[in-house]
Amino acid sequence: MMTTAQYLRQIENYDNRIKNKLIEEEQLSSLSTSVSAILQKRQEIVRTIEQVEDPLLYDILFKHYVEYKSLVRIADEMGYSEIHIKKKHLKAIAEIKKIKGFER
Repeated sequence: MMTTAQYLRQIENYDNRIKNKLIEEEQLSSLSTSVSAILQKRQEIVRTIEQVEDPLLYDILFKHYVEYKSLVRIADEMGYSEIHIKKKHLKAIAEIKKIKGFER
């Protein structure tokens, strides 16, 4: 059984827990803000890929840069030769360059 003094001293323990939870919440909030900024940057790139009008070029870019597939795997999945997909990939990169106004 707990004494009255022990009961009352629990306040310090609860205050420490509250302080720790506030610190944790602040860290999570900061992390959430960081993750949100990263997701916005990622989404901007996806939106750029979506601006490519040629469906084949769009598919190649999406599969390679969003789904992280190799050009060899993309060629196999799409039923094209590896050389054909590599040439189309270069063309797709040129489209992104044009859309974004990159010099290189």
